[in-house]
Amino acid sequence: MSNTCLLLGAEILYYPAQRKIVFKNDSDEIELDFILNSILRELIDNQGAIVSKDTLIETIWQDYPGAQNSLHNSISRLRTVLRNKDIIKTHPKLGYSFQLPVIAYPPRKSIVNKPIYVVSGFLLFCLVTSLIFTLTSNDNMESTDTLSPPVNLTPIDNKNRVELSGNPIIRDIKNNPEFSDSVLDRHREKVMKLKDSLKL
Repeated sequence: MSNTCLLLGAEILYYPAQRKIVFKNDSDEIELDFILNSILRELIDNQGAIVSKDTLIETIWQDYPGAQNSLHNSISRLRTVLRNKDIIKTHPKLGYSFQLPVIAYPPRKSIVNKPIYVVSGFLLFCLVTSLIFTLTSNDNMESTDTLSPPVNLTPIDNKNRVELSGNPIIRDIKNNPEFSDSVLDRHREKVMKLKDSLKL
């Protein structure tokens, strides 16, 4: 990955893609050329194992004439850059090996190491959300019940008939038994229906 960082030993940060080395103790930053970066990557990829000279030459120089001398000089330069010649060990007639431990940096954090308040906060959030949802649902149900107020019916006698005395037609009929024909003509349809309900 382009942003990969490796910790070499305890003090050296290595960015393979950027071809860069940073020393943690003084923040000194060093850029590597293509040859040095390729050698270092090959040694790290085989960390602890011996990488033969022929493998390095074939991988980096591809049998270029004079590759043996170039390899020797490049190893010396890389040791100087790393500030410790023992980091790269020479195995006579065999090759070279990288001696420092290599780990990804920074190391991945386990979820077990997360503070307990993070988990507690998440559980509290879920509880509050659930409570708000429940209360909102109950309020909606109550407001739905109050949309249609009950109709108050006032009985006027022991037969539980609806009080209709406020109607001007019924009031005239009750108070004036000799209701004029002219009034009945004007309200004929309404009077006929109301007569049956009032049993007039």
